[in-house]
Amino acid sequence: MREKATPAQLGSLAAVFVLDLLNVRLLPASDPSARDLVAGLQTGLSLFLVSALSLRFAYPAVSTDGRAAAVLRSLPLDPRRHLLARWAARALPAVLASVLLTGASVAALRPPARTAAAAIAVTLAGGLVIPALHTGLGGLFPRYDGPNPVAVALGPGGLFALVLSTGLGVLATVAVSEELQALIGALLKRTAPHLFFLLVYFCAAAAAAAIPMALAGRSLTTSDISAG
Repeated sequence: MREKATPAQLGSLAAVFVLDLLNVRLLPASDPSARDLVAGLQTGLSLFLVSALSLRFAYPAVSTDGRAAAVLRSLPLDPRRHLLARWAARALPAVLASVLLTGASVAALRPPARTAAAAIAVTLAGGLVIPALHTGLGGLFPRYDGPNPVAVALGPGGLFALVLSTGLGVLATVAVSEELQALIGALLKRTAPHLFFLLVYFCAAAAAAAIPMALAGRSLTTSDISAG
C-alpha cells in the first residue's frame, strides 16, 4: 500500500471480478452440453483473472525489496522460507477469488456433479499454483532496480509468467469440460477418460508450482545480490 497507484489497481481488478460475477446470471442453464462447456470456460476465465491479480502482486514480490534486499540477505533468514512466506500471503486471496468465481458459475449453471466437483478442484489447485508460479519466476529473475511493481510485472519475465499461467488456465478448461474432451478425442481419433485429463492438469500444475519455486529458492540463496 506504500505505492500510491495500488488502490486504483486494486479497484480496477475488483471491478473486473464484479463484472464477471454480474454476468453469471446470463449463463445458459438449459442445455446440458452447453452447461458442461461453459463450466469449463468459466473455470479457465476464473484462473485467467487470478493470473492477472497474481501477476500484479506475486510476480514483483521479490523485486519490491529493492535496496532492502541486501539487508535481508545479511539476516539469519533462509531465503527459501521467506519465498514460501511470500507465496502463502498471496495464495490465500488468489484461492478465495478463484473459488468464489467458479463457485458462483457452478451454482448458476448447475452442471453434472462430476463436472462441478472437477471445476472446484481444478480452481482450488490453480489458485494455489499460479501465485507459486509467479512468485518463483519473479524470484528467479528479480529486478531490484525496477521503478515500480507494475513495471516489473510487465517486463519480459512477467509476460512469460502470464503466458504460462494462461496456458494452465486453458488446460484447466479442457480438464473440466467433457464436451471439449470429446471434441479433442474426435480430432485426434483417440479417446481418454475424464480422469486422465484431470491427472494431466494436476501433474502440470504441480510442476508449474514446484520447479520455479525450487529454482528461485536456490538462486536467491547462491546468487550475488550486488550484481542485481
